[in-house]
Amino acid sequence: MKYLHTYTGKHINPLDLQPDDICIEDIAHALALCNRFAGHSKRPISVAQHSVFVSRLSGSDALQGLFHDASEAYIGDITKWIKASPPFDGYRVLEERIQTRIFQKFGCDTVISDRVKEADKLMLRFEGEQGYGFTKWSLWAAQLPVDYQELVNPEEVAAIGKWIPWNWKIAEGVFLRHFHTLMAR
Repeated sequence: MKYLHTYTGKHINPLDLQPDDICIEDIAHALALCNRFAGHSKRPISVAQHSVFVSRLSGSDALQGLFHDASEAYIGDITKWIKASPPFDGYRVLEERIQTRIFQKFGCDTVISDRVKEADKLMLRFEGEQGYGFTKWSLWAAQLPVDYQELVNPEEVAAIGKWIPWNWKIAEGVFLRHFHTLMAR
């Protein structure tokens, strides 16, 4: 059974994703329309934009950084804290299987590097401050695991560089251009 009709017109089964099902245009488009924080920030922040910034901060693991959340293009996003809960065990297994297939398709290591993990944490903290405002985010972040409680410091802001929320069309285009730049290296 084919459960998903993609942006480029493919009919796929995400429960049994095959290499030919995976398409960079589908990933870029879907992630550009998928919002971080389940859409609850004061301004939309797309997973595509998040992925580009994680990639930029990931050094030699930039391609893996770009694709670290790419499974969400095929099964959607669930907030990190809900996804980690026991009722979502099956979802995490599916997400990992899809993520592995995507990494393999694009020649990435299937184990997420420490650089990508750190860049992802930094962007979560930064986007939280940007998306909710400093005061609301810092109050909420106090309940999070220690790795996420720290507020973004000036050196980290400098490493991130210029950031404003992108609309979905810009996010999709920048994601695709960034992918093609990385593949040309």
